[in-house]
Amino acid sequence: MAEQSQPAVGGRPSVVLYTHSLLEPSMTFIVSHADALCRYRPVFAGAHRVPGGLPLPEDRVVSVNRGGLLGRAEEFLFRRFGTAGRAVRDLQRFDPKLVHAHFGLSGPAGLALADALGVPRFQDDGFERPARVPLIDAGRPAQRLVSPRSAREFD
Repeated sequence: MAEQSQPAVGGRPSVVLYTHSLLEPSMTFIVSHADALCRYRPVFAGAHRVPGGLPLPEDRVVSVNRGGLLGRAEEFLFRRFGTAGRAVRDLQRFDPKLVHAHFGLSGPAGLALADALGVPRFQDDGFERPARVPLIDAGRPAQRLVSPRSAREFD
């Protein structure tokens, strides 16, 4: 039996707010931005939940890693190859209209989710992933997919 889409609260369409880690205690601004949305209902998505992280509305949280060995394997496959079948199916129930990725390293993952959901995606911090990035041009290193900000986040 196919699951039905969640009804829009107050007629508002859903927007997926994606960051790899849901949500570090320092990420209060993400919750503040979500609470301030007037036209959209926020749905929080991430690669994994942070133990002791910020409280989130459990009925609007989707995590790729649901714990255990299978959860870790699913997170690895998602972060490495962009495959997140179960998480995408969970997000489809909300009928999202947009994916908003936070932070540089979450951008490619947000793009993978947006592509799988068939919705637009934007990122307001970090870098955008171009369609093609040559790593070597005429025998010399070419462009890179690392901004100074995302390099700091990777450490």
